[in-house]
Amino acid sequence: TLSATMISFHMRGHATNSKLQTLRAFCHQQHVGATLTHRVKQQVENRLQRTAKLTEKDVLALSLLSSSMRSELRFDIYKRFLTTHPLFNMWINVSPSTVVYLCTEAMTYQFLQPHDDLFAAGSKSTHAYFVSGRLKYCQDRESSPSRQASTETTNEAVWICEAALWTNWIHVGSAFAETAGQVLAISAEHMIRSLDKQRLIREIAQQYARIFHKRVIEALPPYLPWPSDLQVPATEFGEMVLNMDHPLRVLIGLDALKQISCGPFRIFSSRHLVDVLRKEIMDGKSTVYLNANGEIERFASVIVLRIVRDGLILVQLGIHDDTFQPACVLPGSKVRANENPSDAVDRIIRTRLGPLLSDVTVSAFQRGDESTQEQESRRFNLKTKYLRTTVFGTVPNIWMSPQHCIEARPRTSARPSLLELTERKVYIFKWDDGRFGVYAWLQEEEFRVLKDEEKVVRDWFQRLNVDSKILDNLDKPSPAVPSEDTSSLCSSTSTSSTCWL
Repeated sequence: TLSATMISFHMRGHATNSKLQTLRAFCHQQHVGATLTHRVKQQVENRLQRTAKLTEKDVLALSLLSSSMRSELRFDIYKRFLTTHPLFNMWINVSPSTVVYLCTEAMTYQFLQPHDDLFAAGSKSTHAYFVSGRLKYCQDRESSPSRQASTETTNEAVWICEAALWTNWIHVGSAFAETAGQVLAISAEHMIRSLDKQRLIREIAQQYARIFHKRVIEALPPYLPWPSDLQVPATEFGEMVLNMDHPLRVLIGLDALKQISCGPFRIFSSRHLVDVLRKEIMDGKSTVYLNANGEIERFASVIVLRIVRDGLILVQLGIHDDTFQPACVLPGSKVRANENPSDAVDRIIRTRLGPLLSDVTVSAFQRGDESTQEQESRRFNLKTKYLRTTVFGTVPNIWMSPQHCIEARPRTSARPSLLELTERKVYIFKWDDGRFGVYAWLQEEEFRVLKDEEKVVRDWFQRLNVDSKILDNLDKPSPAVPSEDTSSLCSSTSTSSTCWL
């Protein structure tokens, strides 16, 4: 009724005035400055005007539920948050009972108002968080290994402080709410206890923790940025799965395939494609999992080398294997299972760029969201995520190779002509698998244009004097030849030179 509403309104107003009066008395007794007192009073007034969301403690009726019913309720509330993390989503598929226990024993949630603190730098981190609002995260030189202070705002609906679940983590920054939002907290101690409920979940968690801990240790500039509360480099879920043991990679891949095959949306055009993908998963040729959106996804980590010499870039023009297959790209390769980026770089140089083995100096690794590309697989009709890491390196201007390269003539247009390109020497390196990589030192503009000019690259190679004798000679060991006397390593035509090492 109207009278009851008016009575309720006056009671709330009286309670608010009583709280503010008590606050003013407290500040006066503690000799708080006038400016700070005003700010404190203003923040309290703003928060008293907001309607607080209910938590479990506010709902007394929940205490009447049985333990099983209450666990089911908590699982239903938290499931929508857990499915946004591929690891927890996979746990739900493998062992729902384990995750129900996890929701009951290890998870709590709270609501943050603007300017509320979530954690402070230097304190021990015991929880991972899923935050539905935006946070302001600050690092300074006293609390983090980084030499520069930084401030950033998180996106909405993100996981942070995951390192607390797998390592003894100390917060290296401070976070407070920029907007009102909900926070789901997972206790590391209680999560570890819940893992004893299921053997496969425990094995997956143990390997995930081992890899995550290794990533924290390896995150050192200049190769990778320092780890923070927001992100640990190289912990993309697909990358973590790629580095697990083969049996667990197969388990995760087959689980993803099962979930999609049983789901309402059909993505495979035939049963044959399902069988082919299953075989690739079991043979270790494909790393497959369910992403944060519940979609099946393949993952490949790619390393490319950007090696510079005298202002020119080493470019792979193609591969020679009986016939020449043009592809103007930076030298590189997929990262193999259980192989970290630095090991992959060593392998690529050793097996594909052997003559440069002792000359390349690596200066930096560059990776991040801008280097991650998603492409639709025409064969399987599913997403493939390529995490591209660019490795920057240099070689001396004088190295053990033919040095008397013909200078390109001044161009009359922005696009390099075939005549101008044939004045550059081409290098043929034998790979460890028996194929031959074809390389050249190109200017930045030449490389940019030739990436999309397959016909020009093919015509260029056809003009080279490359026959079977030249390729056969690559198999024969020869002593090192000083750079001043390299004429014996060149086979020339009137328009181009083919060089090998």
